[in-house]
Amino acid sequence: AGPETKHRGHRPGQNGGPDPGGPGRPQPVPLPRCGGGFGLLGPGLQRGDEYGPGQGHIQKWGVSHHRHRAGEKRGGGVRPAAAVRLSLRRAPQSMRKAVRPLGNREKKSTFFGGAAILAAGIAIVKLIGAVYKIPLGNILGDEGFGHFNNAYVIYNLLLMVSTAGLPVALSKTISEANALGRRNQVHRVFNVALVTFFLLGAVSFAVMFLFAQPLADLQGDGMAVYAVQAIAPACFFVCVLSTFRGYAQGHSNMVPTAVSQIIEALGKLIIGLALAWFLVQQGMSSAFSAAGAIFGVTCGAGICLIYLIADHVRRRRSETGRLDDAPEDHGVILKKLMVIAVPITLCASVTPITSWLDTAQVQNILRDIMGAQPA
Repeated sequence: AGPETKHRGHRPGQNGGPDPGGPGRPQPVPLPRCGGGFGLLGPGLQRGDEYGPGQGHIQKWGVSHHRHRAGEKRGGGVRPAAAVRLSLRRAPQSMRKAVRPLGNREKKSTFFGGAAILAAGIAIVKLIGAVYKIPLGNILGDEGFGHFNNAYVIYNLLLMVSTAGLPVALSKTISEANALGRRNQVHRVFNVALVTFFLLGAVSFAVMFLFAQPLADLQGDGMAVYAVQAIAPACFFVCVLSTFRGYAQGHSNMVPTAVSQIIEALGKLIIGLALAWFLVQQGMSSAFSAAGAIFGVTCGAGICLIYLIADHVRRRRSETGRLDDAPEDHGVILKKLMVIAVPITLCASVTPITSWLDTAQVQNILRDIMGAQPA
């Protein structure tokens, strides 16, 4: 050890053996190898090293350490843990943050924490849905509620085909890039997904709005055409907002998803019930009253999209990470997303397709049996 070495409360020969440096020279402080329970010790300290590979003596943060030699006895002097604590007290603030255990930094984004947040959000949404559906049936009546349900079945089918798998693929791909600190890759994946969702949403909106009458007739309820057109913009809104939800989930942040679901449900409840009640009071037909009620779904989705965009912009400003990575090509990223999304979409679309076919067949068969003409 050099003369610049500093030891706290240490006297020669305190470790029980002869003083290797002669009388009056300080004893070395034996420290274990890095990785022996100290966690991440910051830059320059690798697992298996004693504060620097291949060196018999190295000084970190003003504290001198020696390699632990086989046969040296531990005891007396400054204990290894105390020496590490002394080093951390003398370390710069940035170094001390690096030494902080990983568990303390990730408490807010654990798997179980995210699952609990989503579960709480879903429970609130289900409660709001029950409060919405029960009075809605009383306001619209049986005929109007039938128009509402027929339009919602068509909407649910197109929405599931458009958004079932891509949000999952987006969150997985962003999570992988984010774990490696590749900010450029994360931004490229988000941009590719946003364009893809925008196009899917535009196509779904166009199909529902322009072909509302054929879709309603195929469903066996021609008067549901107004409700189908009223909910068509919701397809576009939900497709786009799914991009922002997937981006947040890729960063293990489930709060925007849960909050946006609650906002969407509240918009549907307040605006939908208010419009339905107002149109019924004005003496409008059941078809127009159903359209007003289901337009609340569109308004809720639009408000939800505004919230997610604002939250995304705010969080992007505070993000950190290296920006020198080379992102993959757009085509490569799109292929990765499709490989994950297509199987999920095919599996998730079975239930809405079955529900749509069942509803259409039952209504058409009942209409034929009763000899009624298409409404």
